[in-house]
Amino acid sequence: MVRLADVDEIAREHHFAGTDAGSLPGLSEALASLVERDGELLARGAAERAICHRLAVYLEATVNQGRRDRERWHVDCEYNLFGSRIGETECIDSLRKWMAVEGINDAPGDEQIHSVYPDVIVHHRDTTTNLLVIEMKVLRPSTTRNEIEFDLRKLNVFQETGSGFEYSFAAFVVVAPRDVEVDGDTARVALFARSPDAANSTLTRAAKELD
Repeated sequence: MVRLADVDEIAREHHFAGTDAGSLPGLSEALASLVERDGELLARGAAERAICHRLAVYLEATVNQGRRDRERWHVDCEYNLFGSRIGETECIDSLRKWMAVEGINDAPGDEQIHSVYPDVIVHHRDTTTNLLVIEMKVLRPSTTRNEIEFDLRKLNVFQETGSGFEYSFAAFVVVAPRDVEVDGDTARVALFARSPDAANSTLTRAAKELD
């Protein structure tokens, strides 16, 4: 069984560090609201989709606080659409908010292409502007190291320069229900984040937009 301490080790191997979300736009406040208002969902081990939906509700409010309608960020769960408004010189792949991967849980020799949608994204729809991508994992007795690593690899690709996605921020949220041991730690929600190089133009652009 994977414990929170194990997740911390795996995250560091994939260049993610534990954080209090202070460096991620709006996420700190959204997670605080999630814990305060939906703590029972977390404690009882509700489905990841249910928890992600609640997080997205709070995140949409925090990232758009004080922003005019035309500047508002879209916050979507498992977004699966291609953009439609794009110039001829742009790359269509950069408007695809999901990725295709090969061989998830397929028998050897029977690999297929699978669509993978991030749990929550903060972005401008139909544009190349991608701010924050979030993967969430609710720890269960059956959770494996491979599942954690797969989510972190996805986040790395979503943030990688030249990938066509290039999210400015990537975050991994882990929820430990009450039936999962947390080594004496009373915290049931852990956050791991990865930020790109400060010189990355995408991050610079996003920082300016958030000013």
